[in-house]
This record gives sequence, structure tokens and C-alpha cells, in this order.
Amino acid sequence: MAAAFTTFLGGWANSAVILAVMITNAVIGFIQEGTAERALVPIREMASRAEVSSIPC
Repeated sequence: MAAAFTTFLGGWANSAVILAVMITNAVIGFIQEGTAERALVPIREMASRAEVSSIPC
């Protein structure tokens, strides 16, 4: 929305910078999400193998 508003006001260079930042942010977020998902796999495997101990009453 900011890029569209800036373009409407005639700030083509500013619009390009805003769009570049938005695209970069989206790409970095996508990469981080994938990395986090891959990091959770071994944690889930360890959790599923862990024994659950009960506390006696």
C-alpha cells in the first residue's frame, strides 16, 4: 500500500525501494520458516522417543 501511495505521488524511486524491501523481507521470512521447520524435525523425533515419567501421588 505504501508503494502504491508513493507511486501515486510520483516517487518512482521511493516506490522501487519500498517494493525491494518488501520482496526481500518476504524471501527472508520464507527461508527462515523453512529452516525452522527443518530444525523441528529432530526435536520432534527426540520428544517422541522420550519416556514420560509419572509423579507418584
